[in-house]
Amino acid sequence: MDFKQSLPTFSIIMARTKNGGIGFKGDLPWGQSFPEDMSHFRNVTLSHSSRESMNVVIMGRKTWESLPDNARPLSGRINIILTRNEAYYPECQKTGPPVFYCYSLESALYEVKNTFAGKKVEHIFVIGGAELYNEALRHPLCKKLFITTVLAEFECDTFVDPHVDKMGFEFESGSKIKTNETGEITYFFSTFNRKNCEEFQYLEAVRTIINKGNKRKDRTGVGTLSVFGMQMRYNAIGVPN
Repeated sequence: MDFKQSLPTFSIIMARTKNGGIGFKGDLPWGQSFPEDMSHFRNVTLSHSSRESMNVVIMGRKTWESLPDNARPLSGRINIILTRNEAYYPECQKTGPPVFYCYSLESALYEVKNTFAGKKVEHIFVIGGAELYNEALRHPLCKKLFITTVLAEFECDTFVDPHVDKMGFEFESGSKIKTNETGEITYFFSTFNRKNCEEFQYLEAVRTIINKGNKRKDRTGVGTLSVFGMQMRYNAIGVPN
């Protein structure tokens, strides 16, 4: 397999409470009273090394719809919205940042690879919501996390799995604990890198087979569990032929 021809890797950026709360009644748990995190989000997702390059943000339909009208689409970034409802696809915008519609995370990565072949897409960020976050956290091509951890207590009804250490990520760096302008929110920024993608893929495959595998009888009487169509990707660069 030529690993260089495979799909691009991506990062996740999110703000969450200590127990993984990211939303309440269709909005952020803290509402719009956290401009420090909005500024952090903008700085991270707009950061690239040259004028010729551009970043991509991938989001679910509900996250797209939750953005203020004057912030949609997110400027300076290629916006990809995930939805399975083809009737939702609007006409392509003639001005402003490019907006694309895909039906899954995997198809969005194919879109980046194929549509922007020859152009420099430097970073890809998954920006929500919860269903997409939880899928992306366990995806083998997710390499980095940018997490804002909110220490203040907020009521939440939407959550992501907070145990990123159990998904193969290790702490890279973090800020000091800070307080926002109003004094209502204490928080800190941190980044995590996936330490062993190949091992994580194997462990995820075992977990999926145990939890979702189809049980089949065999001649030993013990039986087997199987999952059809599962794939794992490995970096074969440098492996002798």
